[in-house]
Amino acid sequence: MIRIGANLSEDLKAEITRVLQEYAGIFAWSVADMPGVNRSIICHRLAVRDGSRPVRQKKRYLASDWRDFVKKEVKDLLRVVDGASGPKGYGGGVVFTTLEGFKIYHALVFNFKLTNNEAEYEALPGGLRLAQALKINRVSIKSDSSLIVGQVTGTMEAREGRMAQYKDLVLALLKDFEEFRIAQIPWAENADADLLSKLTQYAPEHVSKLARVEILDRASIEKLEVAAITAADQSDRPNLVGADDHWMYDLMEYLMDEILPEQEDRARKVKLRAP
Repeated sequence: MIRIGANLSEDLKAEITRVLQEYAGIFAWSVADMPGVNRSIICHRLAVRDGSRPVRQKKRYLASDWRDFVKKEVKDLLRVVDGASGPKGYGGGVVFTTLEGFKIYHALVFNFKLTNNEAEYEALPGGLRLAQALKINRVSIKSDSSLIVGQVTGTMEAREGRMAQYKDLVLALLKDFEEFRIAQIPWAENADADLLSKLTQYAPEHVSKLARVEILDRASIEKLEVAAITAADQSDRPNLVGADDHWMYDLMEYLMDEILPEQEDRARKVKLRAP
């Protein structure tokens, strides 16, 4: 027996090539080379009338019990969040992970100043609002910030005014979920979210094309309930989220109901992102 692979020696490659060329006549290259085999066994012919135009396949529907199971599996997501502030900007990272391991990356860029702890906190309500928009019912939140986990669970007290406001906001958002869990994880397990938190709107496209970048102009604890999203420079940065960008809804609709957007470009992107 000969194992064929990329690591074969040049002498062995030459010998195998010589043997194949010498006995090329014994290989069956077409149906005509196999006269002893019935064509019905080795060929498959579609029952299509000559001249017929292609017809789009009808949409298939799952049985109700299967459909409900798929929706539940999609809506129960594990989330990892992180935030960062530094000389190059302020940002947060949210990684949505389904129970099957499929990940959705979302980077938040903050166009306002805040401390590192506030940046960590700012990523959490941003991720919770995304989860609400996707109609997710149960979330398991993992963060490498002991401060956030401690304050949300009540084991630590939020003494500063802004930190207390962030805590109250997060608890208010969590009330809208049927079930939630929050736990601290080591920094090494939060590497994806940490990388997302360091992206900015000026990051090279080849770096940020795997994630959606949302730009926020106001802090979540300010009075405006919905943070503003800028649409500047979207023409040359298609990965930026704008008011008319429904990529998450397109993806979830495809995963749950196998429905694709009518626009060819949007449908292609959904198929690329789907697991």
